[in-house]
Amino acid sequence: MLVVGEYSVDAIELGAGGYGAVYKGKETATGKPVAVKVLSHGRMRVAAIQHEVKLMQNARHKHVIELYVHIQQEDKSFLVMELAEHGELFSRVIDKGNLDEPEAKVYFAQIMGALDFLHGRGIAHRDLKLENVLLDAQDNCKICDFGLAHQYDFDASGKMIKTTLRDICGSKSYAAPEVLAGRGYDGFATDVWSCGIVRAAAPRPR
Repeated sequence: MLVVGEYSVDAIELGAGGYGAVYKGKETATGKPVAVKVLSHGRMRVAAIQHEVKLMQNARHKHVIELYVHIQQEDKSFLVMELAEHGELFSRVIDKGNLDEPEAKVYFAQIMGALDFLHGRGIAHRDLKLENVLLDAQDNCKICDFGLAHQYDFDASGKMIKTTLRDICGSKSYAAPEVLAGRGYDGFATDVWSCGIVRAAAPRPR
């Protein structure tokens, strides 16, 4: 067991990606369960990690995974986050053979509510998919993984400055056509496209 600051990290892996992995952990003093994302500085630039941390700090919403603390060491960064005990929405869909329509409607409304909040803060997620929506102990949706998210700037009056994005990112099965084609795109519009794919994948076929 690894001890990082006021938290202990178990060997139980909850998920893994190209830049690191997420493990189950707990707050040492209280025993409160947490999720700990471990990112290697050799695989992901420190500036990119700090960008993700800043976005998550600006994205506090009941349907977005909460970041508790960021602990940076010489060769690794640890993002201590809220634990979504029921795992990925993707796993729920696979286990149930898709979802019943009423259940899918509740999940979709929660995802869209969180997305509306993020867009209001100038944040385009850019990697929305079933695997990046988690379920807490009460089966509430929580959007996670802001590694590819973009933060739009605001001018002195508070008006958002919408620039055209051009970098190709996200998951091919969920990405909008203009992203895959390498054309300029609106990050908010492509998030909505990805949400549509999530919605189409969730309900049980009639």
